[in-house]
Amino acid sequence: MPTCPDGLPYHASTGGAAVVGDGKSTITYYPMGAKVSHLASHTTCSIYLPITNPPSKTAKLMRVQVECEGEHGGKITEACIFFGHHHVLTTNMNVHSDFEIFPGVGARLPNSQPFGTNVTFKLSLPNHNSFVNIMSMALGFGDEHHPDYSQHIPSETQVVVSE
Repeated sequence: MPTCPDGLPYHASTGGAAVVGDGKSTITYYPMGAKVSHLASHTTCSIYLPITNPPSKTAKLMRVQVECEGEHGGKITEACIFFGHHHVLTTNMNVHSDFEIFPGVGARLPNSQPFGTNVTFKLSLPNHNSFVNIMSMALGFGDEHHPDYSQHIPSETQVVVSE
């Protein structure tokens, strides 16, 4: 999955080693990222990825890219983004491979908070051998009128799964 050729001027990213769990899963860290796996009696869990703010306080959230893979039924079912304590975006999905989120007009907000960004994923791990690997995540920030960014601006948030 490309990391920068989207034409956006600002990016904030993190690797899977930043994954923090809610205690309802087992997290194993590897050089490529983190493996989140089933913990007995829990079939759903949440993980959190902290990200530093972009260098611009006026650039708006335009794109979220996630590099991941799920096996044996492991999937990401929801993503939530917070700028500090400000809830920016929640989107439901059902993905087990790399995906991108293009926030709708209402979620295209600048991260002007002095606090960091937190991305929360809800996972479904229905089987004893279910897992999701999180390799990396990048947030792209820009302006709808930036000349290098020709991406269509959706009125509602869209999730696009890489094939």
